[in-house]
Amino acid sequence: MSTQRFACYYLALFVGTFIIRAAFIPDVNTLGSTYTQAYTSVYFISKPELVLIAVYGLMVCCSVKRAGYSGRSYLLFFPLFAGIFDVLLAPFLFMPTILKILGLLFGLLGPIQDDIHLRSQSSLSR
Repeated sequence: MSTQRFACYYLALFVGTFIIRAAFIPDVNTLGSTYTQAYTSVYFISKPELVLIAVYGLMVCCSVKRAGYSGRSYLLFFPLFAGIFDVLLAPFLFMPTILKILGLLFGLLGPIQDDIHLRSQSSLSR
């Protein structure tokens, strides 16, 4: 995955986590915050929480693809741990944001030649 594509996808998902958290999960709740209403509700995890988990899954997939091209296998751990902190340990407010920013920075950093290498591979495959 090229640097530009990684930046676009990762930033879109990055902003998406904030929109989901602010619009649909306004309180600082952890996963299954509806557990206190378990006697009146059938579901343990609400739909916005499932969407948030899915967005973090997409961020991990995006990071894995970028790690495959850039050789940074540790890149997937930033959105993974950010998701854990955001979904399970929500009272730690700034930890998911810091981890997502670090994932973006480490995904963007690297040799300038990686995009040139990707372009040469795509031109050879044609």
